[in-house]
Amino acid sequence: MKKIIHSILSFFHEHITGVKPPPGFLAAVSTLVILLTVGTFFYSSYEGWSYIDSLYFCVITLATVGYGDLHPTTPTTKLFTIAYIFIGVGLGFYIFSTVARSLMEGRGKRIKNIGKLLSMNEEDSSN
Repeated sequence: MKKIIHSILSFFHEHITGVKPPPGFLAAVSTLVILLTVGTFFYSSYEGWSYIDSLYFCVITLATVGYGDLHPTTPTTKLFTIAYIFIGVGLGFYIFSTVARSLMEGRGKRIKNIGKLLSMNEEDSSN
């Protein structure tokens, strides 16, 4: 199962960015999924929210949107949320910056390949 998920994530990363995912990227994405799952179950249990409301709160919290329609009400959930934000936001920024870097590397790779093709065409037309 781990290999299948790794293959799927690698395929999408390479298809979108044009380069293979860097070491640690797939582990970071997996950690984010686990973090969202843990948060969803935690808020559902401690706040009594539905799973969809709990997941919604986790996503808007990690995306730093924070609409304010849901919020932690107990000291336990407030402390959990503080730790959740520090861990999740840092992890999210790492993932997004890695994707951005990969997109730039992929763009550079495509530009280099186009340059090679153009220089080959110039050589062919001069002969």
